[in-house]
Amino acid sequence: MFDKIKFFKTKFEKRLLLAKINSHPSLKTLFKKKLILNEEINEEIEVRLKGDIENFVTILLIGEQGSIKSSCGQEFGKRTDQTFTAKNVGFLYESFKNKVSQSKAGQSFILDELVFLHGIGSQRIIEEIQTLIETLRKRKNSMIVICVENKYFSEDIFTFTMETIDKCLLGTCKKNKELHEIRSCKEKNHKIKKAYVRLAVKKKGAYIGFYIQEIIWNNKNWVDYEKQKDLFLPKVLKQDFGKLEYDKEAKKIIDMPESSEYKTIKQLKLFLEKKRPNLTVAEKDLLAEQIKIMRGKREGEE
Repeated sequence: MFDKIKFFKTKFEKRLLLAKINSHPSLKTLFKKKLILNEEINEEIEVRLKGDIENFVTILLIGEQGSIKSSCGQEFGKRTDQTFTAKNVGFLYESFKNKVSQSKAGQSFILDELVFLHGIGSQRIIEEIQTLIETLRKRKNSMIVICVENKYFSEDIFTFTMETIDKCLLGTCKKNKELHEIRSCKEKNHKIKKAYVRLAVKKKGAYIGFYIQEIIWNNKNWVDYEKQKDLFLPKVLKQDFGKLEYDKEAKKIIDMPESSEYKTIKQLKLFLEKKRPNLTVAEKDLLAEQIKIMRGKREGEE
């Protein structure tokens, strides 16, 4: 089944992927062997959740922004906890810690990558998160940590470490009502119905196989997650980076005619590298998010 999925890539994505493959011998070997680990990982999750080993699963999801990590995380959240909702996603460490402290056995939680973008990346906080992960076993809670790269944690504390490698976006358009890869279609407006993401599984620093996740697009958890994210971002922009007026700065960028060609978060960050080189990485990330939000509001008003 998985061999038939076409993981279409833009030229830029393909270049990045080839660079990553060539820099990691174990990943290069995997692409030649096409080793799929879905059955083994699913079985391991089931065994743990039944209590044969422990009622506990920890997953570290890493990868580029825009690689659908959050959607993958939510799928694993639902997989490990039937009661899982977007309310179990934490954007701020303190509020996340409070949620976990009041949890019931069997619940799953997500620590979102935005936690690592707004100034909590101090060693003290990282150590607290590691302690929290290690103590979750006693509460029989599972946890998914999402971040761009693993520069914070030891992989030993996770059941699985997975890295998003590439994706396939399936949808329909006016000319083609059947599901097709939208990035290989010349039509502009598509309705995304589902996605497939290929994740490379790591153990002890080496890639050992791939896990392929199917995602039903625009489901309720995903919509609720986006709403929570939109509510969260203004708080962060005001509290942590008050020196930069994000609304005004985002408006300036949007009003630049040449910025209209930059649609995704990744593209916007490249544009900001040229236009606002003095901003920090976290500021560029948050400004790109604010531009996306403001563009969305403008389109809704038109």
